[in-house]
Amino acid sequence: MVSKETVDGEELSVLNNSIKKEFHSQRNNKRDPFITCFPTSMINASKTIGLIDSDFPKSPNMNSGYTQEEDIYDEYLHSEEVMKWVRTRNDLMNAITRDKYDPRELWEIELYAYNNWMKQTHPEWYPMAYIDWNLSLEKMISWLWQGGAVVTSGKFSTFNHVVTIVGISYKGATPTPDTLKHIIIDDSYGDVTKGYKPPDSSGNDVKVPVKDLWNMIRRKSASNTDGVRFGIMIAKRKNTVENTNPRFIAESVATPLPSLS
Repeated sequence: MVSKETVDGEELSVLNNSIKKEFHSQRNNKRDPFITCFPTSMINASKTIGLIDSDFPKSPNMNSGYTQEEDIYDEYLHSEEVMKWVRTRNDLMNAITRDKYDPRELWEIELYAYNNWMKQTHPEWYPMAYIDWNLSLEKMISWLWQGGAVVTSGKFSTFNHVVTIVGISYKGATPTPDTLKHIIIDDSYGDVTKGYKPPDSSGNDVKVPVKDLWNMIRRKSASNTDGVRFGIMIAKRKNTVENTNPRFIAESVATPLPSLS
């Protein structure tokens, strides 16, 4: 649903798929609250597309005490079921054992874990998530316009971080890369536009100028002077994406990922 807002004296159209949806902060996670931005962003994306508490699998470990979806999902991501698949991939195992990445930091593991986790309760939506290794503004706009959400990562303030893109603001009636003014994010750590101060600042529905956000998530590329950007695209059903649009599928690429600029 598109609304109208006046920002700095300019009337803008605003598409925000997370309006009135539950927002999750990583700061109160029971599992590694300061490094679980990726799992929490996946849950924020899930809530953005309309999932409710009963849609998510419950923890198989009755003694864990985990009640938040991001803790339960992160528990599954580190489970033997997921790691059995990871061990079939030398590139992922090298990233974990040699380069000391946690499984939650690796895109393809997040993708595999999320899709198989959600398949437990909603096999009819499988797969719900796709990786786009060359995210563009055009594809981001198209996905959001269809009610989806985009999980992406970059350099936020002084550290690497993962957030959820939930909406856009734009000039006029039709969103295009040229008419975009802001990209709206759900940031599980806080408000990046305020330098994450105070520490308890809300990261819900933060409007970031397009150029700023696009620079934050830029990664160096030898073949593209503008760099490349990654995104996990999440939607309820595969057939919500029109056949004329690109398919967002996981591809086998070298891990770890290129360094952030």
